Amino acid sequence: MSLHIINPTVRERVEAQLRLALGPQMLAALEAPGTIEVMRDPDGAVVVENREGRHVVGAMSDLQAETAIITIAALHSRIANALSPVVEAELPIANARFTGVLVPMAAAPTISIRVPAASSYTLDDYVRQGVMSARQARRLARAIETRQNILVPGATGSGKTTLASTLISAIDPAERIVVLEELSELVRRTSRHTVYLRTTPGHDLTRLVRTTMRLKPDRIVVGEVRGGEALALLKAWLTGHPGGVTTIHASDATTALLRLDNLVQEAGGPSQPRLISETIDLIVTIAMTPAGRRVTELATITGYDSRTGHTTGPAED
Repeated sequence: MSLHIINPTVRERVEAQLRLALGPQMLAALEAPGTIEVMRDPDGAVVVENREGRHVVGAMSDLQAETAIITIAALHSRIANALSPVVEAELPIANARFTGVLVPMAAAPTISIRVPAASSYTLDDYVRQGVMSARQARRLARAIETRQNILVPGATGSGKTTLASTLISAIDPAERIVVLEELSELVRRTSRHTVYLRTTPGHDLTRLVRTTMRLKPDRIVVGEVRGGEALALLKAWLTGHPGGVTTIHASDATTALLRLDNLVQEAGGPSQPRLISETIDLIVTIAMTPAGRRVTELATITGYDSRTGHTTGPAED
């Protein structure tokens, strides 16, 4: 749920309140170039993650961390307390994703703030930086051009959201895309034909996918599939809206397919491996390696065998 304040005076007060709650160390880290994540650990350490790794930059008291979590919840018309200890919300400062956890769920107030990429990369940028090979970039560009459905697995902090943003930015600007997210994380396209929708307490991703079908999309994108919306998305892709992109929390193509099937079953139906094999065309796995972020796998789904499971084409390097 996002924070929308029209009155400039009220907006200034809200931002001042947020800045006071977060404190100067977190603010400096959030606004520093190259910051990926800012965290407050249970021991009180304020930790910054950037391209050079993770560094402790200061400390934050339990009281200050608890105040920050409660303040951000209140700004989104929510309550944070022992009975409702988790706050996930958008942070107006730096357009970041805020997650806060209170006692007793955590040993002490714990905070993680994910800072989105300042701008979207291109596939050529990834090649120049060694994240993927030129052959992989060509294969992905061809998949976008031919409207293949792409699944992007990766662990937390692997760069899957940024990669998904890059793939979306490669879509023809003339096409109408509807992007669905719980929190705004994908880098925004400048195309006038892109519609961004976010969940609300009364509209989860499953319902948003169904709503999207009435908005005349050429392609449907979901920032990350995490529940039963996976089934609605697969059906939408298969029945007239191909060429979509979504991310999933998984370490490789095989695990991604298994997890996707588990998410489909959360919608209350049976396992749907055949539907998955008919809908997903390409899986591109990205991971954080000792050498930095790398595309570690590019697999094509070629079919489904009831005896052996999903079949994939050879990995492309």
